Amino acid sequence: MSTPFHSRLASGMEAMISFKESLGYCRSTYEPHFKMIDRFCLEHYPDCNGLSKELVMKWAQLHPGEHPNGARRRIIAIRELGKYLNSVGQEAYIYPSEFMSKTEQYKPYIFTDAELKALFSATDTGFKTKNAPYIRYVLPVIFRLTYTCGLRPGEVRNLKCSDVNLNTGKVYIRESKAYKDRIIMMSEDMLRLCKKYENFICMVLPDREYFFPNKNGVMIGKQSLTTYFNKCCEAAGISNGSSKPRAYDLRNTHINKIRTFPKECRKHTYPSEKGSDNKLTILVA
Repeated sequence: MSTPFHSRLASGMEAMISFKESLGYCRSTYEPHFKMIDRFCLEHYPDCNGLSKELVMKWAQLHPGEHPNGARRRIIAIRELGKYLNSVGQEAYIYPSEFMSKTEQYKPYIFTDAELKALFSATDTGFKTKNAPYIRYVLPVIFRLTYTCGLRPGEVRNLKCSDVNLNTGKVYIRESKAYKDRIIMMSEDMLRLCKKYENFICMVLPDREYFFPNKNGVMIGKQSLTTYFNKCCEAAGISNGSSKPRAYDLRNTHINKIRTFPKECRKHTYPSEKGSDNKLTILVA
């Protein structure tokens, strides 16, 4: 069996993920954190066969610039691994629950109409990198869909082509919060935009699995989406101050005021792969 883990804890991590999957959890709930633990063990404790107190306490140290909530999620992962290893008869140190910090509540950023106009305009400016040649086609649509449908960033990243019905506007959300599926409906203007996007992206990635792909046609990474959102906010002039917006906050804006696009956000032009003189223009009004 192939595994993304390479430290001496690999078999234990794989076994725990398989056990959690049997209970209905997603592999993605634990795998990203276990990959970090795996790299940490290879670098600092390459000969360690289990979870020693020294290893766990070093892992639990707050990183420079790390948000306490991020540290808490890391610690929960290694704590759960320790509990699982103990349950199958392997000795492992379990990070004490009394040492766990409380989750800090984020204060949601509520965008104004002017900020939304600036943000969507920034997504249309044509970000392009060698590692993500198609991202400039994805960004204008992925953040508009997040906003109009009130999606969580993980939900919109996880959308497969088969989950989006461009005839009816029905969007199937898989294993969302509490591992429950749900169905939502796009607004008419969002549906028109998605149809235009689909016609274009199929020309460059005809066999992709995910509706919003990276260059290989697979799911955009969580950190990549965050990075592009931050760049768009910075370009829109709304990324400074203590209340820095997150992609998740597009959902909060939607929940507080159900709407379709402000009129100023209803136009997007796709630059063609063949050159800037040949463009596809999308009008969603």
